[in-house]
Amino acid sequence: MNPEILNTMVNTGQALITSPAVQGVVSSLITTLFIRRGEKIKVLEALKEKEFEKVMDELLQMGRLSYVELYKCQNFLKIAKRADEMIASYQANRPEVEIEETSQEDTFSFDWLMRFFDAVGNISNEDLQQLWGKVLANEIVKSKVCSLRTLDMIRNMSPKEANTFSLLCKYVMQSGNTYYIDSAGFFCEEDGHEKCRDFIQNKGLSYEEDIVPLVEAGALSQDHDLALYIYQDINLEVHNDKICGIVMSSDDTPKLFRRDAYLLTASGKELFTMIHNSGEVEADEEYTLLCLKDMKNGNPAFYVGAFRIQQGGSNIDLLEED
Repeated sequence: MNPEILNTMVNTGQALITSPAVQGVVSSLITTLFIRRGEKIKVLEALKEKEFEKVMDELLQMGRLSYVELYKCQNFLKIAKRADEMIASYQANRPEVEIEETSQEDTFSFDWLMRFFDAVGNISNEDLQQLWGKVLANEIVKSKVCSLRTLDMIRNMSPKEANTFSLLCKYVMQSGNTYYIDSAGFFCEEDGHEKCRDFIQNKGLSYEEDIVPLVEAGALSQDHDLALYIYQDINLEVHNDKICGIVMSSDDTPKLFRRDAYLLTASGKELFTMIHNSGEVEADEEYTLLCLKDMKNGNPAFYVGAFRIQQGGSNIDLLEED
């Protein structure tokens, strides 16, 4: 192979990784995959110095690394670099959280890491690399956030599906352990949720183009019924980072409250958590309030209220304007 082409392959994406945790993960992966146990070669010294560009070159020259494996390592290192940047941002915002260096002897799951490496080796799309960077960063900061099943779900997502899920994260609400997207904005005209529907359509989103693919991808469940029997001692609380909604009843007799919603699957919840933890998702207050107003108008037997979480729990008037 032409030396210039080889140098380009080796050097592409080898940006400096500063986080000891990410450095440890990369070093351990390379050691496990390409260096024989007990072997004393200069590659090991390069690993200690975190000279990953030199490592790739040495392994390639020694015949330990094929060009296909080199390509996969490049993509992995690009994603590791993105994870490194995310962790640096996380530490800047949460200085009290200490992230220790990861090595083979630590509790980091290398079964998970090998599955991760296999999944990202052929990922060159920048949007998908950004998403995988969030996955790796979250696993390093807090292990076992992402299951093997969720890795497989993300691996099978197209760039458009991954981007759609990231966009929809701003509409996710939580009620206990249930995560959902209120479906009022995605219904057809006959269903009567006009303001919610107009809002979602103005955002360029639709049921057919955005919800259905994510159901097929395994991020959203086909079951779309949020239901609870509410009475004097039991109420329903739903919230995101900005708004908390409360559904209550003063009656002693339980009454069934139902709301159509797209529920996140277990893997969908894990992926949402990882994207949310990146700090790049801002909950959409306007759509949340439109849906709560719609709940209030459609359920006169219940009290439906809303409170701003970021403003000391101040009450929001959900009455429709004249």
